Amino acid sequence: MTQHLDEGVLYALLDDELSPVEEQRARAHIASCRECSASFQATGASSTLLSGGLRLLDVPRSAKPFVTPAAVAASPRWSGAALARAAALLLMIGGAASAAVPGSPLHSWLEDQRAGSEPGMATTTVAAPEPAPLAVTPAAEAGAGVAPEQGVLRISVSGAQPGLSVRVVLTDTPRGGVYALGADSSVRFETAPGALAVADAGMTPLRIEVPRSASDVSVTINGRRYITKDGEELLLENGTRGGEVTFEVAE
Repeated sequence: MTQHLDEGVLYALLDDELSPVEEQRARAHIASCRECSASFQATGASSTLLSGGLRLLDVPRSAKPFVTPAAVAASPRWSGAALARAAALLLMIGGAASAAVPGSPLHSWLEDQRAGSEPGMATTTVAAPEPAPLAVTPAAEAGAGVAPEQGVLRISVSGAQPGLSVRVVLTDTPRGGVYALGADSSVRFETAPGALAVADAGMTPLRIEVPRSASDVSVTINGRRYITKDGEELLLENGTRGGEVTFEVAE
């Protein structure tokens, strides 16, 4: 069954706190999962709004307290998730303090509102601009395809590491195929009539396409059969079925 990325992984990806392997795996999952892609975009948009809100708390340099280099060095580093949870409280406390400091943007805004509320004065409301959606760059891919032989299609994958993400979909094309997501992939492909072999899969996420016209289909990974075709549906070994199935390679 599909395992989605949690909030901590999304914030760590935004903050560049993942290892190269973890980042590649997370971005590949986002590229193949609509729900996680939407969550990633929402997380990025929230971060943009948070940064804009914090700028309202800026006050003139003369009003800022002096901070020593030793204090800066000793301060803890906040992750994106912790910063997001603390920001709401910071905005309430810091906003009240900034409003009381003459010359701060928030203080000036409040003064303008008081002036605009006097009789005969017009008040204009300016809507904040909507944040631009976070773009997800599609991952480069390499792969190979083959047509079923008298309705039979055998796909085998070797060298896959536990946790490898695999997405299998039914298509209306006459050929089946396996595609590795990642330009730096070292995955190798070999084809024969009605058969496609993938070697050295490692942790490179795979997308497998199965033609609806094939009647006898199997997808085997590291010698274990994960997928068969049952009528017009794909059938995962755990009983999950449908026109699209996503899973991770077991240990």
